[in-house]
Amino acid sequence: FAAANAPFSAALALAPDAAATHTAYGMNLLRLGMFQAAWPEYAWHAQVPFFRRGDAQAALHQLAGRRWTGEDLHGRTILLWDDQGFGDAIQFFRYLRLVEQARPARIIHCSFAPLAALFAASAPFAEVVTEPPDLAPSDYHCVTSDLPAVFRTRLDPIPGEVPYLSARPVPRRLHLPRRAPRLVGLVWSGDPRH
Repeated sequence: FAAANAPFSAALALAPDAAATHTAYGMNLLRLGMFQAAWPEYAWHAQVPFFRRGDAQAALHQLAGRRWTGEDLHGRTILLWDDQGFGDAIQFFRYLRLVEQARPARIIHCSFAPLAALFAASAPFAEVVTEPPDLAPSDYHCVTSDLPAVFRTRLDPIPGEVPYLSARPVPRRLHLPRRAPRLVGLVWSGDPRH
């Protein structure tokens, strides 16, 4: 990964507005733990179609006031938006506590429907929705993948209060038919397009 930095720099010298190259360079710098150099490069991901959630991203910017870059939130409303996949949404969820510590009057977290119950149980201080609200526009908006840059995250310490997710209690015993197999399989997969 370290050897890739020189070719990335050479490519950007030839095409300084290549958003995908900036994004890939930023991801490479993140792999190397060079967070401060990585965030401005990674910020270009907003211009790469692969990272957009369709037309919803455009709706966010029309609805939600100014893009938040760390301004005072005291007494304000902020709309946070999960802009990438489920795994990234879970990873960046840890930053909601830092947003809460900025004392906004209201936090609206727009996420994916399958994650809504988990996030609502884990952050009772936020309103978790699956579509941007029609009313009460926000003072600020921020995609959750930008939160590490807003909080100037360094390799040490990455927000790591654990657990930062908590599920609602469920019955401990599954009622299966007598002859049903007693095996449970778990599968985890990232986006196969990577």
